[in-house]
Amino acid sequence: MKDIIEISEVSVYYDKFCALNNINLKVSEKEFLAILGPNGGGKSTLLKLILGFKDAKVGKIKVLNDKPKDARKSIGYVPQSSKFDKEFPINVEDVVLMGKLNNKVSPFLKFTNKDREEAYEVMKKLGIYRLKDRQIGQLSGGQLQRVLIARALVLQPKILLLDEPTASLDAQAKLDIYNLLRELNQNITIVLVTHDIEIISNYATNIVCINKELYYYGKAKKGIEINMNFFQNPTNFIDHINTEQYSNTLYGGI
Repeated sequence: MKDIIEISEVSVYYDKFCALNNINLKVSEKEFLAILGPNGGGKSTLLKLILGFKDAKVGKIKVLNDKPKDARKSIGYVPQSSKFDKEFPINVEDVVLMGKLNNKVSPFLKFTNKDREEAYEVMKKLGIYRLKDRQIGQLSGGQLQRVLIARALVLQPKILLLDEPTASLDAQAKLDIYNLLRELNQNITIVLVTHDIEIISNYATNIVCINKELYYYGKAKKGIEINMNFFQNPTNFIDHINTEQYSNTLYGGI
């Protein structure tokens, strides 16, 4: 498989604060990459780099053999559903069609019949077509997450980025979303930020552990577990200790 995301010796600063330091990472076509790390560790900054919303002042980054900004039309992005305004008076169909805008904002812009047909096909694939006329505030957390994924998929992206897509979901809804992503991964590359340490290794092909620096990048193994002191002392990395204990210590039980 060819590499479609290449990050070489990248460092990112917000004024004098270092968000990422000397990151080297390659993501292959149709890889399912999970990014793990503590809050404030640079995970979201890494997504911004790939999307071209943040420039790397140090190092180089290429996406689909191009500059991130120029490759953005081939990248689907799914934000945290908790940051989506559920009170906004818009229905499911309109949210999905928003993915067709692709940065083209105009008061006279109209969606074509082809746009709607393609949106309907994506909604059917994700099992939300029956909800197309429902106001988004009436959706469950899992349903809303599928709507946001559909919005990202309607442009037929080559890469799908997701920022904690299961953060506010119950256990069954989480599994439903991960099973959906595994199915989608047959055709597109998936990169997601997650706190679901206990289950992500059953779905991802590779895992990145990041806390300003990239401490681990390797194959995901079923039941992979990380030392609770890992991010404080990378030399203490161990594959097989108590994951639940690690989660409770680092993330406060998230």
